[in-house]
Amino acid sequence: MTVDARKKLIESEAQTREYNASKYSDWVEDILSYAAGDILDLGSGDGAFSLPLIKKGLNVISADLSHKRLKSTKSINRRLAECDALILPFKDNSFDTILFVEVLEHLPNKQAQEVALKEFIRILKPNGRLVLTTPNKAVYKYAVQLWSWFGGKSPDPTHYTELSLTELMEICGKYFNITHVRGKLGFIPIRALQRYFSKHPGVCYDILVVAEPK
Repeated sequence: MTVDARKKLIESEAQTREYNASKYSDWVEDILSYAAGDILDLGSGDGAFSLPLIKKGLNVISADLSHKRLKSTKSINRRLAECDALILPFKDNSFDTILFVEVLEHLPNKQAQEVALKEFIRILKPNGRLVLTTPNKAVYKYAVQLWSWFGGKSPDPTHYTELSLTELMEICGKYFNITHVRGKLGFIPIRALQRYFSKHPGVCYDILVVAEPK
């Protein structure tokens, strides 16, 4: 799928789905705890992660393929970049942190995911950090089916390539040293359960990976 085709579909989805707040408050806290220095919020959507970082006084560039989503982010951040994760318009060694939250699965295939990871290596500083989350393929397909039975929204058509925990570790491990992995069970609001399952990401709905360039 070409960039133009993906962009057209993403712009269409931006008309009907908003992502200006995260679905898990404690998930946000954990993700943001790893962000420091000059930050690229890649796939920033409507600014759910850019906003709290900016409020902390951090330097953030909000980047997205969707023009509509970036336009809605203008009131939060004036430092915007409309770009594709496969061809990033930034110089080498530009960022201390890249946030890539719930975006990896929107790339068309595993080859494209590897291209993006190589780009991250290029634009990260030597001691930089990638903070990535993505749905767990082994659980996602069942969660989507269950959600549809209860009348939930149809699956996001811009999801192309979910990965299992094993696949995610393999693809990230080619280019990064993985320093932290945790899972997110889902919408269950019982913190004790969330804490327990966070240590078992293979059975969780979402996976968080923190990694540094090799």
